Amino acid sequence: MSVSIVIPAYQAERTLGATLESALAQAQADQIIVVDDGSTDTTLAIAHEFAAAHVDRVEVLTGPNQGVSSARNRGLKHVRNDWLVFLDSDDLLLPDTLQQRLQYAAHGDVVVCDFEEFGEGISTRIRDGNWHLIDSEGAELACAGSFWVPPAALMMKTAAVRAIGGFRVDLPVIQDARLLFDLARYGQQFVRAKHLGARYRVVINSLSRRSQLRFWQDVHHNGQLMEALWITDGSLNQKQRVLLQGLYESAASVFFAENSTQWRAPFTDMQRLGGKARLRFRIGIVLAKIVGQTQSNAVIGFLATLKRLLSK
Repeated sequence: MSVSIVIPAYQAERTLGATLESALAQAQADQIIVVDDGSTDTTLAIAHEFAAAHVDRVEVLTGPNQGVSSARNRGLKHVRNDWLVFLDSDDLLLPDTLQQRLQYAAHGDVVVCDFEEFGEGISTRIRDGNWHLIDSEGAELACAGSFWVPPAALMMKTAAVRAIGGFRVDLPVIQDARLLFDLARYGQQFVRAKHLGARYRVVINSLSRRSQLRFWQDVHHNGQLMEALWITDGSLNQKQRVLLQGLYESAASVFFAENSTQWRAPFTDMQRLGGKARLRFRIGIVLAKIVGQTQSNAVIGFLATLKRLLSK
């Protein structure tokens, strides 16, 4: 059984070579598609060099810069195998991982392995994506909440990814998390191939890390989209309602702490579902009415610092 690997690449000249080597080391990967997303460095040239050296396995697509979701979706159109892996251009597959994942292909539709976080300025950590949530909460609720693994740690049925429309381009920061939710909602069975199969590079200045506001805007929007889907199903059950309350409250808290007036929208969504904000947030809202939001955050921060000092 063969697997296709799709590698979206943008300004990836420093890492693409190692990523491609890790893909080529997988005997089961007979189709490796590099999708250059309008790079202006030597990314495209590196991709073409590998394609010339491995003409039977490596293909190169290129086009204008439209974002990682669009790049992945362009590659998806050219996949010829029943199974595929999306591998970001700075992540790595570990030796024999596809062979190990394929051993579970008969038992599920989405095969998930453990992954290792690495990168400059962080401690290397092995993660399983909070796999226990899949069993305790069910795949759809888990993927709506805290279950997450990077694309490199997934092997999925091509037909299922196409059926859900691939990656959402309207969620540029959390599109990989939304893919998991969409696969679960589509009824795909998740199965764990218990081994360390991928290395996920944590980039300090990535979009999700450098902009808390942008990340939580996506989270809030995605929460609204999931809520609408669950309402369409009939009505929100209690577990879904509680999950959304927590998600909206977290988004509102972050927006408030960042001195953004955007906090009101997720706060209203939380209240509409019967949720209640944490005490610190409620105090902050009251103070903001008196001294303004910025000063309120300063007071709350001072009180939190004072509490830590007194507790030592």
